[in-house]
Amino acid sequence: MSSTWLITFYESYSALTVDDEKRQIGNLISGFIKKVDYGRDFEQQLSFYVEARSAFPNLDSVHAQLVQVKKEFLFCVCMCVCVWGGGWEGIVR
Repeated sequence: MSSTWLITFYESYSALTVDDEKRQIGNLISGFIKKVDYGRDFEQQLSFYVEARSAFPNLDSVHAQLVQVKKEFLFCVCMCVCVWGGGWEGIVR
């Protein structure tokens, strides 16, 4: 997935950016984060979330979105373990 446009938006963000622009940039990035799905590749999904958090350190709305999607991600992982069985061996290395 190409996220270069996200980086472009974020690079335009500065201490002089007005609050409305900060909110719009945060909403665009948060919307993208919600759409990223690696299916059952849990390690790649978690890696994306970690990278997104470090890429956008000054946007509180993005951090709030990451907290939400990580909670949903954890729920999904737990459901996969319960539904598909086999315990954690297939997920945890």
